[in-house]
Amino acid sequence: MRHPTRPWPKIVATLVAGLAMSGIFGSARLTFGGGGYPLASWIAFDRHALLAAAVLLAAVYPLATGRDWARRTLLIAVATVGVTMTVWYLIRIVSPVSFSDLTPEQAAVSRRSMRFEDLSTLCWIAAFTFFGVSFLSHPDVVTSFTRPHAPPK
Repeated sequence: MRHPTRPWPKIVATLVAGLAMSGIFGSARLTFGGGGYPLASWIAFDRHALLAAAVLLAAVYPLATGRDWARRTLLIAVATVGVTMTVWYLIRIVSPVSFSDLTPEQAAVSRRSMRFEDLSTLCWIAAFTFFGVSFLSHPDVVTSFTRPHAPPK
């Protein structure tokens, strides 16, 4: 008896669409006027987050239809961003930090706190990168993307 195959392309496309939508909604910031009063309030958008979200939304259809080049592009993007951010946080962990307006005791506590935060972020980034690359390289996922799909009727 053969096990039913999972629709991995549609699952991956749904995850990418959710990530893109959270990028769109997360890029908006409510900006207030001077003194904390909403004299001149407006919504400002982070252009880099919007651009990344637009690229992810553009990749949803090729991923949902099972295009292998879209899976490979997403795999390369996940690996590249993950390795780049891992190296960045490794550099931040070992680089010196100086404080000019703190006492030596306060500076030591602040350095430890900053290093702990960077180490925590590094662990999250490494875990998500490992999971993303492992998931997109899994044989079942690769097979479901390379399998020829029936034309729509």
